[in-house]
Amino acid sequence: GTLAAQGFPLNRWVDVTQAAHQHEPSASCPTNLQVVYADMHDGDKKEVTISGVSVTVKPSGNNQTWVVKSELDATSCSASIDFKVPGKPSPPPVTLTATFWNTMSASTLAPEEKTEFEFTDPSGTLAPAGYPL
Repeated sequence: GTLAAQGFPLNRWVDVTQAAHQHEPSASCPTNLQVVYADMHDGDKKEVTISGVSVTVKPSGNNQTWVVKSELDATSCSASIDFKVPGKPSPPPVTLTATFWNTMSASTLAPEEKTEFEFTDPSGTLAPAGYPL
């Protein structure tokens, strides 16, 4: 068997040292974005749309129809995301914080830049507050 579809990320290691949290999460917080992200926790894809400060998250590539709406805090480039919406299977029991990041490979041959959202639980229920989920 296979672990995931070809090109679908299996895992992501996130720096949790104090030094990592002393920097701004992103060089610039987007005001216009529509991207499909691989959700490694759920093993599926989510479409994230940012328009101004409005954030919309919805499933992608399946027959689910749920929608999460939130507002983006441009200072922290993060949003409170409550996945407890009608039709969302197995939502987290608490509201999560999604922080937008720009990441870049260290390759000098073919550097690649990507965007990602890091989810944390500010309540400390699922993991220590601020720790990546």
